[in-house]
Amino acid sequence: MVQTVQTHEGLHLLAPSVELDVSELIDGRVYRGRDAVRAYWESLHDDVWQELTMETEAIEERGDVTVAFVNCHAVGKRSGVPVDFRAAWVASVEDGLITSLRFTLDREAALAAAKPAVSQA
Repeated sequence: MVQTVQTHEGLHLLAPSVELDVSELIDGRVYRGRDAVRAYWESLHDDVWQELTMETEAIEERGDVTVAFVNCHAVGKRSGVPVDFRAAWVASVEDGLITSLRFTLDREAALAAAKPAVSQA
């Protein structure tokens, strides 16, 4: 999952109608479809970041939802300022393809989103 969002090599793992939610970021929003996701990532690498890497710290799988906890390192393209932070990706998978992908700085909320729903009687 993390490789999918870092490179173009994993775009085939995204459903054609995938939703990428990066609305927690500055100027963030929701991107829909593989082409929109590709354009967003190209923009990040071409315009925003000189360097952008994510190292997977842990993965939690719960049914069709997967949470990847990541350590992010980036260097601003224009400023040269390094930035390090911890975050999480929440992915929903259907028929082997990622249908939704959300980036969040709130790792606890990411894990809560992956918990199975508890039925109430």
